[in-house]
Amino acid sequence: MTEARMSKTSRSQAPPPTITLGSPFGLPHLLLIILLGFLSGQGCTEYRLSGTVATGRLPAVLVVDNDDPRLNQLGVEGAVIELTLDPRSLRPRSLGAGQTDGTGQFDIPIDQAGAGVLDYQLGILCRLEGHQSIWQIVPMPSTKRRLLIMMAPGHNRHSPTGNRLNEVLKIQQRLLREPR
Repeated sequence: MTEARMSKTSRSQAPPPTITLGSPFGLPHLLLIILLGFLSGQGCTEYRLSGTVATGRLPAVLVVDNDDPRLNQLGVEGAVIELTLDPRSLRPRSLGAGQTDGTGQFDIPIDQAGAGVLDYQLGILCRLEGHQSIWQIVPMPSTKRRLLIMMAPGHNRHSPTGNRLNEVLKIQQRLLREPR
């Protein structure tokens, strides 16, 4: 009888179960829970895409670190930046547009779950009178990075691909109208 009482007592004083790599709630599950918690917290804060538009010899869209000294150079005022999420997909999504201020800086809010954290492709179209417009696809920068857009003097010659379904339908209509 004494042994039975001892085993009951020792069972009630056993430490709580711990999460180990071999348990059903192992490290992969723990990491998933942490990631989901982080993403749900990310939804509370708004992601903002910021950067500078400046004049250069060649047009380019560069993703640079926040402390890149080129971001501090005097940029061009009035450049319009249009954003497209996943522009190569069948359903690209417009994320809106922004315009540079007097120093060439821009700051555009992006309403997309996981923006700045998850791996998205971003189509950037930048236009300014007297400069070549530029269309380039870049990875969406993290919160620690910004865009540096270089615009070359000249006329507009670039345009985004837009909605692929509409493009295919226009080509189909053209082909149907042409005599064989």
